[in-house]
Amino acid sequence: MALTSTIRSGQREIPHEPGQWMDFQMLNWLTLDRSKRIRSAELTKESTTLSPEIIDKLRAEISAARAAGTDVADPLVRHDRLTLLSHGIAAWSYGDTITPEDLDARTAEWAAREILALSEPTGDDIKKGSSRATGS
Repeated sequence: MALTSTIRSGQREIPHEPGQWMDFQMLNWLTLDRSKRIRSAELTKESTTLSPEIIDKLRAEISAARAAGTDVADPLVRHDRLTLLSHGIAAWSYGDTITPEDLDARTAEWAAREILALSEPTGDDIKKGSSRATGS
């Protein structure tokens, strides 16, 4: 049984901030599901402002990419970043008064991608049997 509460990444240096680090917590299935539902609702709301022509064009591009066997989906697009960051950051070098809302866009995106990599390994990660988690 995999208990997500015991799976952590260990300190990861923030690539664009030498000397600063974050430690990530693997997210449980409920939090991942919530993140997807929140983002889906946001995308649905945003799509009402797009013209039918743009929506048709995007659908055609996605269909063509799938037919060609190309993976067009960025996994981060399916998730609400604030949910990922709020639940996935276990510790950081910034101190206790900082919240995920205080992060700049670059750091927030990097951290969200790290959390997803820990919480939703890709097919390649599963085949290799690799994990970024330390289990500590």
